[in-house]
Amino acid sequence: MCHVAAAQAMATYTGRTPIPLFFSAPANNVGLNEPLPTRIIHYLHQQTGLLIDPAVSRLMGTGRSGVLNALDLAFRYLYDTDAEFVLIGGGDSYQNSELIAALDEKGRILASGVMNGFAPGEGAGFVLLTRNPAFALRSATHLPSLLVPGVANEPGHLFSDKPYRGEGLDLAFKRALSAYSGHIKIKDTHSSMNGEHFWAKEYGVAMIRNADMFESETAIHHSADCHGDLGAATGGVLINHVTQALLAGHSTNPSLIYCSSDHQYRAAVCFEPLPLTAFQASSPIPHAAPMQTGGLFP
Repeated sequence: MCHVAAAQAMATYTGRTPIPLFFSAPANNVGLNEPLPTRIIHYLHQQTGLLIDPAVSRLMGTGRSGVLNALDLAFRYLYDTDAEFVLIGGGDSYQNSELIAALDEKGRILASGVMNGFAPGEGAGFVLLTRNPAFALRSATHLPSLLVPGVANEPGHLFSDKPYRGEGLDLAFKRALSAYSGHIKIKDTHSSMNGEHFWAKEYGVAMIRNADMFESETAIHHSADCHGDLGAATGGVLINHVTQALLAGHSTNPSLIYCSSDHQYRAAVCFEPLPLTAFQASSPIPHAAPMQTGGLFP
């Protein structure tokens, strides 16, 4: 899956210099086997033959928030170097008997008689980012851009005995929204929620505490309803969805994308379609414009 998605994302890259891949992998769970080999980036490089530089690439085992964590690292990398391109992405699958058994034992797998479970999915989502608007994707009227993401930790996560107050996602929202101009209120939220009740509480807390930045009737989209929980691939697929909606002319709304992991990791990012007439090529940062996207999900 990662081979196909990464190749799609790199299809229009014409440079000769290998670029880093910041890759989102499933989080390690105590007592379970490692979900992916630690050398997955090297293997992906060898298998695909893509111009990826394993030496400066990074692996993030943070689960659902991983691609947005990778985006945060990508911004830092672009700030600190003269590089123009970064590849971010992730892949995940629940086809692991030990993991399925552990989740089923806790009643988390959607099945007959289970009212608070999720449908396991699998997929991969990659995005090639550029700081140079000349190489970026664009619709007839807008250029899609991602702002500096907000990342935070939730003390009361699923594996913690601390109270669950939704503070981590609230802080991630605040940090992401601080990068947004706010000239138009956010109209769409794209979420990693998978149907489990646990995730609704933190969303409610974050929305109430940041209500002044959102339309009163903000639409919430959670695509896990359609393809199941994609785990560590979620962020890449959500960015893909929002970007393709803009390119197809379905929406020019500013959006907020957020992902919450089973562990403490929380991350959010604002997606801001920029009018081509107003975009200043002289100052592409703090925007990172998707140059190409790719994804594969059964």
